[in-house]
Amino acid sequence: MLPLMVEMVRVLIFSVIFSLFYLSSTYSFEVKGDVSDNLKNIIEKYHNQLGINGIEQILKAFNIDLYVLTKNSLQIQRGLRIKSVKYTGNFSFLKSKLMSVTNLYPNDLYNTEVLVEADRRLLEFYRNKGFRDVMISRKSDKGKIVFNITEGNISIINEVKVEGVNLNIDKLKQKNFILNSKNFKSLKDKITYNLRKQGYFQFDISYELINNDKRAFYFNLNYPLITLTSLLPQSNNSKTLVFKIANLKKYILNI
Repeated sequence: MLPLMVEMVRVLIFSVIFSLFYLSSTYSFEVKGDVSDNLKNIIEKYHNQLGINGIEQILKAFNIDLYVLTKNSLQIQRGLRIKSVKYTGNFSFLKSKLMSVTNLYPNDLYNTEVLVEADRRLLEFYRNKGFRDVMISRKSDKGKIVFNITEGNISIINEVKVEGVNLNIDKLKQKNFILNSKNFKSLKDKITYNLRKQGYFQFDISYELINNDKRAFYFNLNYPLITLTSLLPQSNNSKTLVFKIANLKKYILNI
């Protein structure tokens, strides 16, 4: 009698576990995002009957192109087709270059997230080229996207200073160079290397750009059209780049 009861309990436990697993696998699928209740019910019903296979065909039938489909969920995003992309104020770079930076082309799908990412890439591109004061705004209306760019002046560094510690680095004596991402990283790496040579392995580095009244001459190699004028040197008010070192901690190795 006892063995029979034990076996019945085992069967009951197995049935409960199987039922819970079946229910979770059947009803845990969630449809989220920009979708009507009617379409949501259709997708959930289809999933309950046939599983995840074939859901992409349903989405294609309803002209839904932007979505993220996983085993347990479907995130739908409504997108528009790009009709045109325009850039104004881009005196230093061709439209074709900026289109490759933003990755926005006519007939592509876009939504808010795509445009925000394009804003970020465009701003980062200009700053990496030395336009530290660039300002960018964007308008979009029914597939027509316009970026308004105020490039400002290229940041020309006339002097580099380091505050918070005494460093004598020849690289920091360089004058009249464009503060692009490559030059900035080179200077920061030099400072880091020399601090570690002195035994400082823990520190914070920040920087500040200070305008000064000195004029600096440079060649704008970014200019998209090679003309006689573009080959002539240009001038801007230069800036002083100040690296600020704080929270220094020196390590001494005792042998």
